[in-house]
Amino acid sequence: MVRKGKKRLKKRFFIPLLFFLPPIVLFFRAPVVVVTDRGFNALYGPQRPLQERFLATLRLFRPVYSVTLSETIPESLVPSAIQRALFSPLLPYYVVFSPVLRETAEVYGRQFPRVPVLIGEVKNRKEDFYRAGRLAAQVPHRPGESVVVLADSGLWEAYKGELVRGLQEKQDFRSPVFIGSFKSPPADLQPSCIIMATPGGNYPNFGDKIPTILFSWIDPQLVPRNVVAIFDDSPWALLVPLVQGLVQKGSISPSSALILLHNGF
Repeated sequence: MVRKGKKRLKKRFFIPLLFFLPPIVLFFRAPVVVVTDRGFNALYGPQRPLQERFLATLRLFRPVYSVTLSETIPESLVPSAIQRALFSPLLPYYVVFSPVLRETAEVYGRQFPRVPVLIGEVKNRKEDFYRAGRLAAQVPHRPGESVVVLADSGLWEAYKGELVRGLQEKQDFRSPVFIGSFKSPPADLQPSCIIMATPGGNYPNFGDKIPTILFSWIDPQLVPRNVVAIFDDSPWALLVPLVQGLVQKGSISPSSALILLHNGF
């Protein structure tokens, strides 16, 4: 009877230990840090980083922290500000900066040369343009209509072949029409779908009725109802594949995370 009592006592202590063990282990692992600015957060949305932090922590099995920099903070103070924002005495495992903070990332890397510094961006758009073409091909279209691509000329020249490949994989399509910033569309243009691959340019206004595919990290709740899909190329969307790829393969070029909206396909 004494032995049975001891076994029960061990079980009572062992089960709670299993419950608290993961958080304890996480605390002693070097964290991953995502650094953005207020402009990014205004577009990305205030709640999404909280969800992404939680999911990334589970998938990477290490603490993930978010640091938002003020536009007025001197670059020389950024490294110490990042360290003060962490709840860990350890140096970060990786620090991922938003692309607009590239110079800030260089300053941090010089002060903390032992910490790997990454820029959270999509460097190879092949997969994104191919998938965008496949999606555009699913949008209903009438004879004479064309898929319209709004992008900078460099991006279009580099990846137009991938977009055409995605379009034609579904069925025989007319060649997509490219319109660059400050360019006027052909007078007889009839868009069936719009792919905005470079947001922020000065493009023609086609109204809010034509199905549109965005390349952006904008909060899906902020887009009009004609936006059917978003290729999210934010540092948060790229964080897990970027870190896991570097750890497992030594290098990786992740593609954007695809968000299909409720009013989509």
